Amino acid sequence: MLRLFGVLAFLGALLMLPSTVLADFTSPINTSPAEPDLLEADGILDTLYGLGDLTRVKDDPDAIGDSYDRWWVDGTASFTAQVKYASHDHMFGFAGSTSTTVFSSTASAVGGGWVTFTAPSLFHLWLYDKATGLTWTSNALSNPGLRDHMVTFAVTDEANLSYGNFVISWEDMDLGDQDYNDVVIELSDVRPHRWTGSEVPLPGSLMLCAIGLVSMAVASRFRGGRR
Repeated sequence: MLRLFGVLAFLGALLMLPSTVLADFTSPINTSPAEPDLLEADGILDTLYGLGDLTRVKDDPDAIGDSYDRWWVDGTASFTAQVKYASHDHMFGFAGSTSTTVFSSTASAVGGGWVTFTAPSLFHLWLYDKATGLTWTSNALSNPGLRDHMVTFAVTDEANLSYGNFVISWEDMDLGDQDYNDVVIELSDVRPHRWTGSEVPLPGSLMLCAIGLVSMAVASRFRGGRR
């Protein structure tokens, strides 16, 4: 009896977790010492999209040394700069066989709306720090120290206006405080090349169904014990 109630409590706790917590990733995201946090309640992503509407895209290398958000695909791409909490200004763009600049200044791009480019069939994303002269890319293997400077989230709630889009959050200055809120950009009409959609955690409706089934088992066992 107690064991079944324990299962109920565990499933209930899972239901309360935002989908970002249930995904598979390895790059830790710290709270910010002086700026809005990326992942906390009422933080950057929660305010823009709602944490429950997002799924963290896997960024840990697998056996062939490739993370889900290293390379991107699908041609025409649209970008909008959402927020910036870095003292340095940056340039942002993408690169396949050649490099294309999307925003020459991320500081002035925030709130400037969507811009659209024809991207190559396979490309990576980059952020250039104007103060340090360093370029960080979505391909951690090309970054100094092989460090991951970009984390990615998919907007996976169909009721969200940004459904199907991806949000990339950058950390500059050789990872710095690792709060990944220096530049946050939303991408439309493209996807990480290994993203299939099957990575999305169980929706709340299925979790509720599971809790209901366990509840019925508890009730049945309880009634049987009273006979």
